[in-house]
Amino acid sequence: MDLLYGTYLTFLVKNTIHQSTGGITVKQIEQSIHLYPTRRQRINFRKRIRQALKSLYENNVISRQEAKSDGNLIVHKYYINVKQED
Repeated sequence: MDLLYGTYLTFLVKNTIHQSTGGITVKQIEQSIHLYPTRRQRINFRKRIRQALKSLYENNVISRQEAKSDGNLIVHKYYINVKQED
């Protein structure tokens, strides 16, 4: 797990996904962690969140599912993978 991007940010993202009852989007993750005052800071923060999500997804910690949003937009919702013990 030391390959995870931005360890503390990844930890916050993972906890936010774990606390959600259903799937959660990048925008919802951003709003639950921190809201930056300027547009540029929010865009950079979303990029960092997406990088952390990519790292968690590649390490099979979370799963991603497409969902339809308003109009023709498709958003990705993220879920924690539940490991089943045999």
